[in-house]
Amino acid sequence: MQYTNLREILLLCLFISGLLSAQEQQQIEGRITDINGEPLLGVTIWIPEISRGTTTNPQSYFSLNTPTKSKLNLKISFVGYIPQTRVIKENNSFFEIELEASATALEEVNLSAKSRIQQIEALAYNVDVVDAKKLHHTSLDIGHALDRVSGIRVREGGGVGSDMQLSMNGFRGKQVKIFIDGIPMENFGSSFQLNNIPINLAERIEVYKGVVPVGLGADALGGAINIVTKSDFGNHLDVSYSYGSFNTHRSNINAIYTAESGFTARINAFQNYSDNDYKIDVDVADLETGEYFPNQEVQRFNDEYHNETIIGNIGVVNKSYADKLLLGFTAGQNYNEIQTGARQVSVYGNRHRRGNILMPSLKYQKEDLFTQGLDLTLNANYNFGKEEVIDTVNRRYNWFGEFIVRTVREEN
Repeated sequence: MQYTNLREILLLCLFISGLLSAQEQQQIEGRITDINGEPLLGVTIWIPEISRGTTTNPQSYFSLNTPTKSKLNLKISFVGYIPQTRVIKENNSFFEIELEASATALEEVNLSAKSRIQQIEALAYNVDVVDAKKLHHTSLDIGHALDRVSGIRVREGGGVGSDMQLSMNGFRGKQVKIFIDGIPMENFGSSFQLNNIPINLAERIEVYKGVVPVGLGADALGGAINIVTKSDFGNHLDVSYSYGSFNTHRSNINAIYTAESGFTARINAFQNYSDNDYKIDVDVADLETGEYFPNQEVQRFNDEYHNETIIGNIGVVNKSYADKLLLGFTAGQNYNEIQTGARQVSVYGNRHRRGNILMPSLKYQKEDLFTQGLDLTLNANYNFGKEEVIDTVNRRYNWFGEFIVRTVREEN
């Protein structure tokens, strides 16, 4: 019984307090325009003494409740206009306010940021970066693009498809490692060589001289070269073709499609072909009589080269679980005729090297995985291709293209 009476007393007190509060409030209204009478939407009205405010509606009106018998200030502000202040008095419940445009101009704002290439060059490595995008409209291959980098020299043994030797600050061979997206290029077989990959396939080329980043994970004494392929995922199509001496043909296709859902598909394909039938000056001996012909201008006749490669990727980008998740497949083949041995006196007429690449791949990339600053990059592939050198013709050739069939005694 006492509990019931106490509850009724509390409810009565709350009701009376509410009535008193209602009686102590007054409604403030108003309209805010510019000096031409045009309405202003979103003007801020703020009463600092009671930390209460509002904004104007599309018709430029506002309304809010304030306590009575209090000295309050009504502060009006809007971007691009001079702020104003009004004092709220009793019986003054409607305000008609005109704002004047401010003549004060904003100071100049400078925004600056580093590109991806500048970020890499700022790392604690001796690194040069080739911006491949600036060379996409040329017929250069990656090997000749690298020849422009300070400290790198590239030497070729002949025309298209010939052996290429690269030196970096005096180091060469296995002392300099070459990667494609962090994967050793030797895993791709002979279909991928510096002098047959078009520059259009790359976004940039990172050249590390000396110390190599841990991410490349190589025992490169002289340094490393990392070819970074295109990472943009817009919608575009690039097609290029070039023709040169000795019946040389080079073509390249890059096609990318990305849907709003994040699904993406990409195809990269390139092809190189050349007869390499240029002329050289050599000493020639007649196979039958042994007659010697010094300083003869002859044409190479067993030096044809061609390779064809296609790279396809499908997957998703810009997802909560992955910035990039791609399943890919690379297929390619190459054919390279061998004209001579280590010395030009050894002439071949049918010897050749051929190989292929059949390689599935998986690429995954996610920045800030689980926590800020934790990035994960995964590149996985397996090459089912093979390489072989074939010379089954029992013949002996000279530089005139003449040949004789070898006997068993000659072979021994």
